[in-house]
Amino acid sequence: MGIWSMFRSWAQGAYADVSPTPPDDFHNQLWQTQATVYEEMWDYFNGDVFDETLPNRQDDLKYPLGVNLFATACANHRATLFGEYNDDVLTFRARSKNVDSPQVETALDRIWRASSRNSLLLEAGLLGMILGGVVFRVIWHPMRKRVFVRVVPADAFYPIWDPDDYHNVLECFIAYQTNGSTARRRFHVDVSDDQAVLVVQEHWTPHFIDVTVDGEEAYWDAGHRFPMSGPNPFKDPQTGRGIIPVEYFPRDRAGSFYGIPLGRDALKMQNNYNSAMADLGDAVLEATHQYKFLRGRARGTKGLERLTRNGLNDLGVPAPGQKEPDVFTVAGGEIPPGTIDWMDGLLVLARAAMHTPPVAYGQDEGSQRSALTLAFRMWPLSSAVRATRGFWADSFKALNRKALIVAANKGGYNVQERMCEYDTLPVWAPMLPRDREGEVNEVVTRRAQGLISTYTAIEKLEDRETEWVEEEVARIEDDAKKETELEIKIAKAGQQARQAQQNKPKPSSVPAS
Repeated sequence: MGIWSMFRSWAQGAYADVSPTPPDDFHNQLWQTQATVYEEMWDYFNGDVFDETLPNRQDDLKYPLGVNLFATACANHRATLFGEYNDDVLTFRARSKNVDSPQVETALDRIWRASSRNSLLLEAGLLGMILGGVVFRVIWHPMRKRVFVRVVPADAFYPIWDPDDYHNVLECFIAYQTNGSTARRRFHVDVSDDQAVLVVQEHWTPHFIDVTVDGEEAYWDAGHRFPMSGPNPFKDPQTGRGIIPVEYFPRDRAGSFYGIPLGRDALKMQNNYNSAMADLGDAVLEATHQYKFLRGRARGTKGLERLTRNGLNDLGVPAPGQKEPDVFTVAGGEIPPGTIDWMDGLLVLARAAMHTPPVAYGQDEGSQRSALTLAFRMWPLSSAVRATRGFWADSFKALNRKALIVAANKGGYNVQERMCEYDTLPVWAPMLPRDREGEVNEVVTRRAQGLISTYTAIEKLEDRETEWVEEEVARIEDDAKKETELEIKIAKAGQQARQAQQNKPKPSSVPAS
């Protein structure tokens, strides 16, 4: 887990309370508006909204059941985004193949492995769904002498972007909280361990980097030989200009730099669903309980013990002029017909607003369905995630280029400057579980007809790394070679046996007497 999320209080949204201190000419109003969106999304994802109480009734929760549709939808989208992966959540390949492409792919693989690829991407996927976007940054650590990638939650990121190219961040702040003991050991600043909250602020431009902890300069080492602030060392080899090695990944986008959170159009429906569920619970409570009444007793309920279910109960004497005392019950109200169906419809609508159909939650109407039918039923989710994959593919291309530039600048992973211009593509796993039998039949048929190679057939069926596929193909070729050699030996042995039989002298015939 990156340092950006290590000290984040997931229950309280610590990042949302931190703001940088930029110059007055920065567009703080836009950042504040976006911060309000982030705070609302965190409140719903963490369930803080369920702690709200009714006006003037501090003991009564506004949403007592606390059904969190938003959190489960975010998890569903994250799972579908990365799909049915095997070993690695995501890998990358060069768009075109030439002499340098294997080295580019190897360098990126090493960078992402050093970055704890799987946990990093899974966390980023969830953050992207919650906040509408997530930020990746490339880091060069001078003490470790390596390049790696880290995640920055979008609510800790304050960018100035190029309106003609969203991948080009012109300037940015990254601001988040830490504590005194961590600040002393991580940033080597002179603060007390007892300080509970300190603000780390990074200010990035193409020309310089400024990193402070509560205004004090931060260092990579305890000896203060390697300051984190200074000239920006990362230069684009093509232009010679400094780059800011950060990249914003939107979940979806419409006319703005910032992505659209998954819950934007569904949170009000979730509120209505929780309110209606609470009302339904009250109605069920009323309908399943009877009201008891006592009449005609001279002393009322005074001195009357609780009536027992078994045994005798003495109600005493009647009131003057009244009949014998008795106890009777009145049934509660009835739940209107169709209430449950209406609740189910409200649930479906709320989930549909987050592109998650019933089948995404395992609801298939209790019948057998073909894989194609289920795929069509998953279309609202798969189409939304396909759009996210499109945005992320472009962002990964830009991020990987920045990672290669940092590696080339610092001499990491044998990256040469010419390799920084390579386009890379993410290799996504299938979104949905596949019809394995149908896929095997298709591959076997195409291979038998000579329409695909052995390499491609294995690659399609195994979803393994390139090295593994190459090794498997080599083993298959080796087996085929051995089988051919064995067949040749058997054929030669048979030929020799037949030749020996032909050369064997025939027995002489003895004339009959």
